[in-house]
Amino acid sequence: NDLSALPFASVELRADREVMLTAIRSDWRALALAAQKLRSDRQVVWAAICSDARAWEFASTELRADQAIAFEVVEKLGAEAALDLAAGSLRANEDFVAFCIRACRNSQEVDKCYDKAGLFVLNKIRSWHDFNCAAESSLAIQGQKH
Repeated sequence: NDLSALPFASVELRADREVMLTAIRSDWRALALAAQKLRSDRQVVWAAICSDARAWEFASTELRADQAIAFEVVEKLGAEAALDLAAGSLRANEDFVAFCIRACRNSQEVDKCYDKAGLFVLNKIRSWHDFNCAAESSLAIQGQKH
């Protein structure tokens, strides 16, 4: 479980899939020391995320933009942390940000998620949210009239 020798390992060892998978299964932080090609390897990254979802931080930008992985990270870490770790393209993805907002447990988390979301998607989601709130209020008022 000691990673102290890994930074001194040869480039070849840190690029060896089996060596790094063994290291990652022992300590998810080993992903940070893996060769870039392994940080782009879905199975290697998934092994690290299964150990601790914070490992997503060390994945390639491509895998930090992967929605399937992102939804799992939201489930494991929460929406705010997932938005922190997600690639910019994913933070600008309406479906992902809406999923994060629905996963929030309270209004403070929602506000933090809004702060982390891309501006374009934020405006779309806020408009959608305002529309739904207005529609629900209108239905409630109509229900009181009858």
